[in-house]
Amino acid sequence: MIRLVKGTLAALMVLALIQLAAAQIVISEVDPATGTIELHNVGMEAADASGHILCNRPAYAPVGDLEVVSGEMMIPADGLLVIVWDAVAAADAELGIYVDNQFGSAESLVSYLQWGSAGHGRESVAEAAGLWTAGTFLPAPAADQTIAMTGMDMDADPIDNWSLGVPTLGELAGDGM
Repeated sequence: MIRLVKGTLAALMVLALIQLAAAQIVISEVDPATGTIELHNVGMEAADASGHILCNRPAYAPVGDLEVVSGEMMIPADGLLVIVWDAVAAADAELGIYVDNQFGSAESLVSYLQWGSAGHGRESVAEAAGLWTAGTFLPAPAADQTIAMTGMDMDADPIDNWSLGVPTLGELAGDGM
């Protein structure tokens, strides 16, 4: 009986890990002029964004508590969710998305960028997670521009996966992936 329970628990853990790897929500575009954020599920399965938490230290917000512009909290594979959070409506900020409230944990941080200057509150966590290089930042976009992810090249410097450009919030083709 104990062997059966251990085997079942091991199988459930493997299934949970496969599901976690299959669904990954990342920040794909930010409009600092309006506080609008686009999240992209780059995974192969639908993913619930409502439990993820945005961070622009010292401000935090559960995604599920934010105004939805387009999409649904349950983001389909390769789908988008566009939300508004006024805490990133700034020319100098950072934005990270966490799977839980362990904000000092590199394992909990799944996507990150900073603009305007370097050295924001969670830069070191993003560097430890391999999501950002300390000391780098994107320039603040002009009022008619957004910051968009243009790729997910894990061999490149993370900043090279981002660029400033014409807003394409809510359009999958706009994030270059």
